[in-house]
Amino acid sequence: MVKRLINILARELHVKPLKMLFLLILTLDVIVGIFDFHLVFKLTILAIIGCIFTYAVNIPLKTLFKTKRPRMDEYQDMEYGFPSFHAQTAFTIATIYSFYFSSLFIPTFIFATFVGVSRLITKAHKFIDVFFGSILGVLIGAVLLLL
Repeated sequence: MVKRLINILARELHVKPLKMLFLLILTLDVIVGIFDFHLVFKLTILAIIGCIFTYAVNIPLKTLFKTKRPRMDEYQDMEYGFPSFHAQTAFTIATIYSFYFSSLFIPTFIFATFVGVSRLITKAHKFIDVFFGSILGVLIGAVLLLL
C-alpha cells in the first residue's frame, strides 16, 4: 500500500513537477493563512524567488558537471542529473516556510524528502544527485532568509 502510494506520488511529481510545486506553495499558503494572513504574500514571494534562484543555480551546475541520468525518458528536458532540481526546489521551499513556522518543519521536510525519494524511484537521479540537490536547497533557502 505504501509503495503504491509512493509510486503514484513519484509518477505525479515526475510528469507534472511545476503543477506539484505550485500545489505545495498553495497548500502551505493556506496553512500559513490560518496562522497569520499577513505572511502569506511575503512567503509566496520568497518561495517564487527561491524557485527562480534555484533554477539559476541548478542549470549552470548541471552543465558544469554533466553527469548522466540513470534513465532518460520523454518527460525530462535535461539529460544531466546533478544536482536534482526537484529536490533542490522542494528543500528551498521547505526551508523558507519552516523558518517562519516551526510547526511546519516536519511536514514540509517530509514532503521535500518524498520529492527526493520520487526522483530515485523513477530512476531520474542517482542518490548523490538528490542528496546534493537537497543540501543546495537548504542553503539557498537559508541565503534567501538572510537577505
